[in-house]
Amino acid sequence: MEMKIKHKNALIGGLLAIVVVMAVGYAAFSQALIINGNATIDSNWQIRIIDIAASTTGSGVNSGAEVGSDYLSASFNASLTSPGDTVTYTITVENQGTINAKLSSYNWNSDTVSDTNEPIYFEVNGLSVDSVLNAQERTTFTVIVHYNNNVTTQPDVTQKEGTLLLTYVQA
Repeated sequence: MEMKIKHKNALIGGLLAIVVVMAVGYAAFSQALIINGNATIDSNWQIRIIDIAASTTGSGVNSGAEVGSDYLSASFNASLTSPGDTVTYTITVENQGTINAKLSSYNWNSDTVSDTNEPIYFEVNGLSVDSVLNAQERTTFTVIVHYNNNVTTQPDVTQKEGTLLLTYVQA
């Protein structure tokens, strides 16, 4: 019986020692941890059409080309009188920002602008969706306004306007 009491006392003493160790450990590790920090992001998003240069073949006439107020659209106006006439616009786009950009889409303001069955139609060369324009770099592409070689009668309208909109997203 005395042996049971000794075991009981030893067990109670051991449990008390464990409780004391746990209390001291909790007190040691329960101090407040304060972490301070600052972060800043210094980036700039600025994609722009910066130049449009026109050239002609045949009797094609550049009747106007201008960059839109959003700097990501451009309007073109060409007058063509004979099959084979063209006006070629070379457009320069610059990433003046600090973030790489990717061309997600480009669209005309009308479906008939790029319809090759029309007497006068527009063609885009050198522009591809998902192409990346790195920060502080430039790219060029062309818009060619064609007088359709397959036209057999003179159309009523030999002048055509079109507006191209470029959409860039972060690369």
